[in-house]
Amino acid sequence: MYRWVFLFWSSLSFFVSQIFIDQTAPLVGRLTGKAEACRNGDDPDCLDLTATEFNSFYVVQYWVGGVAALSSGFFLARYGVWTTSCTSGSLSFLGMLMFTLGPYLAASSSSYALMLVGRLIFALGIFTQVVLSHQIKSHWFLGKELALAFALYNVSSRLGSVCALTAMGAIVQQMGLQRTLWITLAMGVLAPVGAVLAGWTYKRHASASIDAAVYVDTNGIGHFGLRKVAQLGREFWTLSAMVFFFYGPLFTLIADYPKYLAERYQYDEASAGEITGVVSDIAFFAPLLGLLIDKIGWRDVLNSMATALFFTGLLLPATVRNLQPVAIPVLLGLSYAVLLVGLWCSIPLVTAPADTGVAFGVSLGLQALSSGILLLVTGVLLDQTALDIAKRWENFFIFLASIGGMAFLLSGLSLYYDRQNPLRPLRMKHAISFITADANSAVNESSLLLGLQEKDVQ
Repeated sequence: MYRWVFLFWSSLSFFVSQIFIDQTAPLVGRLTGKAEACRNGDDPDCLDLTATEFNSFYVVQYWVGGVAALSSGFFLARYGVWTTSCTSGSLSFLGMLMFTLGPYLAASSSSYALMLVGRLIFALGIFTQVVLSHQIKSHWFLGKELALAFALYNVSSRLGSVCALTAMGAIVQQMGLQRTLWITLAMGVLAPVGAVLAGWTYKRHASASIDAAVYVDTNGIGHFGLRKVAQLGREFWTLSAMVFFFYGPLFTLIADYPKYLAERYQYDEASAGEITGVVSDIAFFAPLLGLLIDKIGWRDVLNSMATALFFTGLLLPATVRNLQPVAIPVLLGLSYAVLLVGLWCSIPLVTAPADTGVAFGVSLGLQALSSGILLLVTGVLLDQTALDIAKRWENFFIFLASIGGMAFLLSGLSLYYDRQNPLRPLRMKHAISFITADANSAVNESSLLLGLQEKDVQ
């Protein structure tokens, strides 16, 4: 029971944090000064950021978050779950507060600097909390409802994204930039509250309810070091590379798609946000997919199908004329719903329980660094004023498709590695990892994964 209490508080924190992250997409017109309310003087609080400066909010967040994720294993090992939860919650709130106060400064450059620092501090908190949550879910739900737990947790962030993308555009039209940011901050208080209560739940109840084979004391989850990272198996590194090449293009598109709709199809802020939110709307089917995966397995095949769909969705805008704008979010949303579950719940099946924190830290760090790099590059592409708007966006989608295609190729490699393993960890139904820390480098040759099926238990 207590694992579900932990999942609730952790998901609540992730949900509110995602609202803060994605609010900038529907606010792009106010932040860049191109919205009609900015041009006619109805909203005097508008800023005048370039496309590169706007994307840098995401770039800094993901780059700093990537470093935080990579080093969170060390922090957890030294200070434990409870202290880490309190620290991450405090950093998240401080970052949100600084970002909200930015538009109050007189100069647009000063506002940009304060908001950028706020995103940086926020990233330190949220990415550490996500790594912590992933590891605890891997321990507490392993062999039970692992895929469902990851689905519900990840869907909570997508729900936050939907709320931001669909509601913030309408709210800012009525309230203006500053009041909209304060509304987001008021909701953001739930992020540190959820993080702290999740850590308290683990501290009080984990030792009595987590299987002894996978429980790690809260005084230190594993140990972080380059040697341990190097020992992680080739299956893990293939999955982490898929994370890198999938999430970078996805988050870049979510951040810039409202701007694409505004410039190419003349959509207003609210309509552009609603269409972009279709990606997250479809992702709400992820819990059903989680139940399905817990019953049938086949993670490797589902991951491959989803990456193929993802590559197609990125390539279509650059190759098909008169394409309906909603088609791209639909295709990306379908692929996202599958990979939210299939990709992340595969990682603990190919790593030792004591190493899942390091493994998730590396994967989340690569996800964040990929998003940061691509947002920076696409910001430069979209600032090429010598090219017409249509050509700029064509280059944008071709670039993202070339990156997303690598995820599809790697999914084929993951299929091959799983077939080489006689126990088929990604293909099996319920699974518990009994890989020892020393066996990570040899996981392909001597995996100790045990599939738990009801007929075997009986």
